[in-house]
Amino acid sequence: LFVSVVANLVLFAVALSPGSASMRRGERFQEVYVQGDEESRNKVAIINLFGVISYGVDSSASEDGIVGDIKDQLDQAVKDKHVKAIVLRIDSPGGEVVASDAIYRALADVRDDAESNLKIVACIESVGASGAYYAAMGSDYVIANDLSITGSIGVILQSYTFGDLMGKIGVHSYTFKS
Repeated sequence: LFVSVVANLVLFAVALSPGSASMRRGERFQEVYVQGDEESRNKVAIINLFGVISYGVDSSASEDGIVGDIKDQLDQAVKDKHVKAIVLRIDSPGGEVVASDAIYRALADVRDDAESNLKIVACIESVGASGAYYAAMGSDYVIANDLSITGSIGVILQSYTFGDLMGKIGVHSYTFKS
């Protein structure tokens, strides 16, 4: 019993120490010290946008899926007056149009908020295409690796008609782009 009490006191002391990862009341996302001066009050928030963008809740703690997680992390960064910049790490092929637009608008709102003065940098890693690229446009700066797959905001649809049956047979391709 004595050993258990001592071990719990040590764990409690470690959890309260300034260098440990800690969560403040009402915050869902944990702050983790990565590098730099541990005593500094200047912070950079790193938010990950990985995988397919959707409102689905399969791999998310939020009921709004990845969109809710991104918005919650942005809110937490804005409320923390020690956060000076946000890095949005992107490795996503895109996803749902409405979900991508919601992330774009959340980023743009933080970017345009005169009170926060936060700078947002979108960093495209392997893939930042379609809706992920669109979401990145809500940041102040976008950077990408030279070998990243980027771009392609929009939709493409192809359809075939069997008019004169392939030339004589009549297969013609129609492409719709947006």
